[in-house]
Amino acid sequence: MLMEAQRESVMDYCLGDINVEEFAATVGVDPRTDPEYPLRLVLDAMQARDGDGIEAALGVAAKHDRIDREYLEAFCELLDADWHTRHEDVARWLRQLREPRSVPALHRAALANFAYRDYDEARALTRKCLWALTDIGDAPAVSAIESLSRSEDPIIRALAEHHLVKVRARRSPTGH
Repeated sequence: MLMEAQRESVMDYCLGDINVEEFAATVGVDPRTDPEYPLRLVLDAMQARDGDGIEAALGVAAKHDRIDREYLEAFCELLDADWHTRHEDVARWLRQLREPRSVPALHRAALANFAYRDYDEARALTRKCLWALTDIGDAPAVSAIESLSRSEDPIIRALAEHHLVKVRARRSPTGH
């Protein structure tokens, strides 16, 4: 777990206020030579249920372009967790991974009502989850989108219907 000074260094590093050498000197790890460091940060923050730690860890991982399939299990768990505020980032990275095993977590997150998102009438998290499901595009992903298209929430239903058109067109033999 990061100490307060280390956390500040992580944030300064992610914002470009310090360079990687200064970051490594403060934190004691050089992410260029320790590619597992960002994932360890994510897992440590998850174990501590540390929302600020998740933000810092995801920032380091993104800065070093280290978001890959090794993060899949953690990301799926983070989509369900109500103790942090980085759900949209996680959904966006799952979209990049296009991993079919993330479909159930993306489906749940598309329907989630996290208290901190009460302001979001446009359903940004739902949108990101639907884009990820559309990009995955396999039968379970399409099934999840179909399920969302039957939501009682008119915004979720409309968004899902829009994505159903996209995913079905892409899967058709003509692509139209």
